[in-house]
Amino acid sequence: MAKKTILVCDWCPSGNEHAVATLALTNGRVTKDTPTLDLCKPHVKKLHRLFKARKSREPKSGERKKWPDAEKRVFAALTNEPTAPIVISRKLKMSQFITAKVLRNLLADKKIKKTGNRRSLRYSR
Repeated sequence: MAKKTILVCDWCPSGNEHAVATLALTNGRVTKDTPTLDLCKPHVKKLHRLFKARKSREPKSGERKKWPDAEKRVFAALTNEPTAPIVISRKLKMSQFITAKVLRNLLADKKIKKTGNRRSLRYSR
């Protein structure tokens, strides 16, 4: 007499749904102790939807400037003397991330000049 093994979904609370896929939970390295999930079709779709890469929306022309008032404040804080980005962000009480992003935008628009590199980086008008 032959025996059958029937896999059921690990996520279904009743456990009545038949599993259609066995997925390994791994970071790229498969070992004998790699945990696996037996899932039914709806739960496979749900899991794929959770881990699916989402497309970011491309900005429309002229929409690049997310912080227009921040750009004005940073430009006003800059002088003809070369100034470090950390000094500007502390002076304006603005996060370093936004300050750096605004400085890159101003540099791309050729409204300011950059001198030095990395640790000795300075910006001026």
